[in-house]
Amino acid sequence: MRFPLFIAWRYLFARKSHHVINTISMISAIGIAVGTAALIIVLSVYNGFGSVIEKMYRQVDADLRIEPVRSKSFLYQPEAPGPWQELAADERVEAVCSLLDEHVFVAYDGKQAVAVIRGVDAIYEERTPLVGQLVEGDFALWHGEIPQAVVGRGIARDLGIMVRFLDPLEVYFPDPHRSISLMNPASSLRKETFFVSGKVALEQQFDDTYIFAPIERVRSLAAKPQQAVSALEVHLCPGTDVLAFQREYKDLLGDDFKVLDRYQQNETVYKMMTYEKVAIYLIFFFIILVVACNILGSLVMLILEKKDDIETFRALGAPETTVRRIFLLEGGLITGIGTCVGLCIGLLLCWVQQTFGIIQMPGNFLVQAYPVEVHFADVCLVTAGVFVISTFLSALPIYGRRLFNL
Repeated sequence: MRFPLFIAWRYLFARKSHHVINTISMISAIGIAVGTAALIIVLSVYNGFGSVIEKMYRQVDADLRIEPVRSKSFLYQPEAPGPWQELAADERVEAVCSLLDEHVFVAYDGKQAVAVIRGVDAIYEERTPLVGQLVEGDFALWHGEIPQAVVGRGIARDLGIMVRFLDPLEVYFPDPHRSISLMNPASSLRKETFFVSGKVALEQQFDDTYIFAPIERVRSLAAKPQQAVSALEVHLCPGTDVLAFQREYKDLLGDDFKVLDRYQQNETVYKMMTYEKVAIYLIFFFIILVVACNILGSLVMLILEKKDDIETFRALGAPETTVRRIFLLEGGLITGIGTCVGLCIGLLLCWVQQTFGIIQMPGNFLVQAYPVEVHFADVCLVTAGVFVISTFLSALPIYGRRLFNL
């Protein structure tokens, strides 16, 4: 291997080498370096956004969420013998919060919108992580005997809601016990009034959708029976094996209920982020492939230029595999130099952004600067992809019969 590597190195860096070939080789190495650095940076930024979103959802989602499969709601009766009593009495459970979601029509100071009202119990109000996401007011659902609501920032913006103002938030829901009157449609609606105590901001879809209110009033609004819930949030004690607990209660509750962990509660978001990352990788991979085609051209020109040297090597008894290995290593050197330089530049820029936050995020986001997080698996994936491309393109002219037999 020493002899082919020495010759390949001389062909690449010798002063008397053909200037055009050197220029094409340099362009190939620079293109691979730029593509590699860009791919590392983009994948690291996606990792950073993924970590921010995961951290954000981890702050507001419970360890497990129990939902019915075939209906919108069910009766949660922890005092009656059965799985709910076992759940409430389980020593591994820190708290169980009752939720009831309904789509409603809301009005405030002459403005209307459609939203999802989430009824929550006192346990949720006491331990809710949304307190850290408040942008105004408090997460308080009762003021004495007066019911209050906490709204998403998007809904508050659309309706012009002001915290602790005298204007109430009016919530309407179709009365299931009344027929719709064409003469007076409002008579077929149930109404609840809430005063807004706070605004929360998590992410756009959440902020534009949810209103939090006492579950007792939401049950009354939707004409639901007492103890009716649409989901249960289960908070486990620290150190509990979540997967084992999830499997145990899946078997206990049967096919009528879903027991979702944090990933499954936001499965669509995580899958979308994964698909976007794969798409970005394939796009940049294709760009690197196009740039790496310069290696093919430079090797073809180099083989034609060094025909006399090839014949000399053969006359001196060099095996055919050794002669071919010279030019294969030539392509490997071009790719290796470009990949190493690209990795160094990409990792350096990621470190600078991660440490100093030079490039700032536009608008009002959860973080001030673009988040960056380098994963070792991404570095290996990029390196392997470039290696496969370069090896394939380098082998095309080298193992082509016609070119070497000229």
